[in-house]
Amino acid sequence: MSEEKEKKGESESKSLVVKNAVGEYIRAKGLKVSSDLYDEEGLNGILKGLLDKACKRCENNGRKTVMKQDL
Repeated sequence: MSEEKEKKGESESKSLVVKNAVGEYIRAKGLKVSSDLYDEEGLNGILKGLLDKACKRCENNGRKTVMKQDL
């Protein structure tokens, strides 16, 4: 397997969500957190989709730096 494919596979399976921080935020509101909140169909998937769109917008604008405006 090529190094590029390994990096891509690693980034696809790696969680982007800091579960502890999200859990603390929700628990501070007096609520509980289900483990599926963080999975690929939940928060982690939503975040990856948002970042993928931001990366695409950045590339389409001829930049290499993803910025707040890309979100």
